[in-house]
Amino acid sequence: MLARLGGNADRVMLDLMDGRFVANTSLDFDFQLPSSFEYEAHLMVEDPSEYMEKLVDRVDWAILHIETLKNPEDEIHYFKENGFKVSLAANPGTHLEEILPHLDLLDGILVLTVNPGQHGAEFKPETLDKIRRLRGLGVTLPIEVDGGVNPDTILEIKNAGADVFACGSYLMRDDDVAKGIQSLRKVLGD
Repeated sequence: MLARLGGNADRVMLDLMDGRFVANTSLDFDFQLPSSFEYEAHLMVEDPSEYMEKLVDRVDWAILHIETLKNPEDEIHYFKENGFKVSLAANPGTHLEEILPHLDLLDGILVLTVNPGQHGAEFKPETLDKIRRLRGLGVTLPIEVDGGVNPDTILEIKNAGADVFACGSYLMRDDDVAKGIQSLRKVLGD
């Protein structure tokens, strides 16, 4: 699957799911990753710290769900001390106030525009208010959006203030990933 992205993407999101935080499960992390990408691990798991040792020296970013963190500051520091850039993710139903106290510790924010753990889930446009609000507060961190990103939604997402787009479901439906990325860039005017 990663071979299909070669030369077309800079960063690859790897979804890790434990079947507890979200209903689905994913592959364990005992496989080699090509060095041609920057990797982010989206940890849709009840205890993200359990995965740190498997990810160190393999991925660049750890995306931690605020809903799973018992002590967010300690857990963010733990990942950062082990060489990761850290983003906090918020499910559609999670209030932004859960993330705001931790902004100074972060390298990015992930706003989910679908309920997590289900590829191809329905896009929730009301979640874009979180992005608008963050930008209105003067937040300059990269804001990534995951869920329902496709040519019909990407411009609305960008106009809300997002600057990183996870569009795996859209891209993986087609054998021609380059064509899919080109269609997204065309909508964005890139």
